[in-house]
Amino acid sequence: MSILQSEEIKKMDLLIGHVNLNEANLLVQIAASHTIPFINVNMPNEAGATNNPYYVILNSTLSTQCVGIYKFLQKNFSVSTIVVFRKKAPTKTS
Repeated sequence: MSILQSEEIKKMDLLIGHVNLNEANLLVQIAASHTIPFINVNMPNEAGATNNPYYVILNSTLSTQCVGIYKFLQKNFSVSTIVVFRKKAPTKTS
């Protein structure tokens, strides 16, 4: 039997994991159902978690990074012209 399916999980005070996406999804659910904080140390991914106060992501998500860049640009270059380059989307062929 896995430790995650045992009664021992209910006695834990904290879960810390270096996990892949599937493991993160499982631990997010377990953390919420047993009110145990789960700290994801390697993935900047919400793992499908919404409104889960027991899930902590140590690496910034892409969304968080974009917000930080935007705030930096607003503060330091608010009157400057900003040029953004992006990759052209592939054209669809019929």
